[in-house]
Amino acid sequence: EIATGGIKPTEVVYVLENGKAKEVMVKSGISDDEFIEITEGLNEGDVIITGPYLSLVKTIKDGTEVEIKIEKPGDTKKEKIKGKQEQSLKEKEKPKEGEGEEEE
Repeated sequence: EIATGGIKPTEVVYVLENGKAKEVMVKSGISDDEFIEITEGLNEGDVIITGPYLSLVKTIKDGTEVEIKIEKPGDTKKEKIKGKQEQSLKEKEKPKEGEGEEEE
């Protein structure tokens, strides 16, 4: 028996509709640590509201007005860190002044 007293938890996501959050019941399929397959409930083109779980639970409800923030490649912290690491590697690979030059 599930710890919820036998009540099956409802699976929902929030989609953006006319500037507001709309709660949509969905059915999920396979998942891993990062992704969940949604097998039913969404339509092609739906804009899903995403964010940290606790932030969503505390702030988003059906009908909540939301602001759209579109992230471009390179805007995410993970990509910024990756970019810094790549830049750091490039700097390490560059010969310092005077290094690698043959003396005559």
